[in-house]
Amino acid sequence: VFKAAGSVAKYMASRSIASERGTDIVRHFEDISSDGPWTGWEQVMIASKWMSSLGFKTQIYWAQSIPAGSDGPASPKIWREPILRISDAGGREIYYKAGQNGNSETMHPSLFGQTLYRIGNAGIERLTLPRGFASDHIMRQNWKTSINENGTATGTLEITLTGAWLDVFAIDIDNLPSDMTGVILEAMRFNVPGITFETTSVKLVESGCRIIMSVNAAPGIVSGSSMLLKLMGGIPNCFEEIPTGGTKYTLRFPFIFEINSSISTPKGYRALDLPGKLQAGSSSEMLEQSVVHWPKRALAEATCRWTVRAPEIDEYTSGRVSDHIAMVNGWPDVTVPLRKR
Repeated sequence: VFKAAGSVAKYMASRSIASERGTDIVRHFEDISSDGPWTGWEQVMIASKWMSSLGFKTQIYWAQSIPAGSDGPASPKIWREPILRISDAGGREIYYKAGQNGNSETMHPSLFGQTLYRIGNAGIERLTLPRGFASDHIMRQNWKTSINENGTATGTLEITLTGAWLDVFAIDIDNLPSDMTGVILEAMRFNVPGITFETTSVKLVESGCRIIMSVNAAPGIVSGSSMLLKLMGGIPNCFEEIPTGGTKYTLRFPFIFEINSSISTPKGYRALDLPGKLQAGSSSEMLEQSVVHWPKRALAEATCRWTVRAPEIDEYTSGRVSDHIAMVNGWPDVTVPLRKR
């Protein structure tokens, strides 16, 4: 099933109607060529027929653009796209969406944790797709910067996104743009004075992509022989959507969120006070933070890692998760006081 679906996906992807024409165009049967090009919706319908003719079981489900219930308003536009469920006699199954031309054995980033619908014999059928593991969904930032005695810094930021994080950042893994600056700035907030980015590299990695950007910023506040160094980091805007306090909810997917900073400081400076190490949480969700400074090496290193392994958050855990969100949101504002010896 994986090989057959992968071949169909690659064939379909090369025969897509330009996206600016839309994917939900309804065309008369006589206007649809057997060789394409096809709209996204047509690709799924045709792929269903092809896979069925090869002996596989196929079912077409629908993904919603926005959540809707029986007591709310709705319209045909609520249906974002059809999703094809393909299964073989051995019980293996995969999900195909229009435009997908990657590894058919891997869930498309936009499908993790999605709820799909179809009309079946017993009425409306609802299907929630697998959420995966935290290790499937990684958002990692590696900062390597050098700060001078004026408080300005230059360096690089390497961002790795895998799994559903690609969908959160609205990145199409099958059509990676060469410049990700606008994408990153729209999806994240950087509370650092004078910070600017320039994309230098975008490349595919296993189940995701890696973005490398040059960075200029002014994270240091200088006063005489002292400097207040502000840690740098980007916080995804989607964290603001996580409920706070005493509320039961389910995240769309488990995840790992990590910020690693390596900052070369001016020679002759030492840290007066450090936040120390923090480890808080449980096996289902854990927050780890640490900041260290080596005066002889003129190097500060900081790490903030938040792992959520169980996306089902109950009333008892939600308070702790809220505390973790507050600490993660405040991480870029953590400061390290340095003084010249």
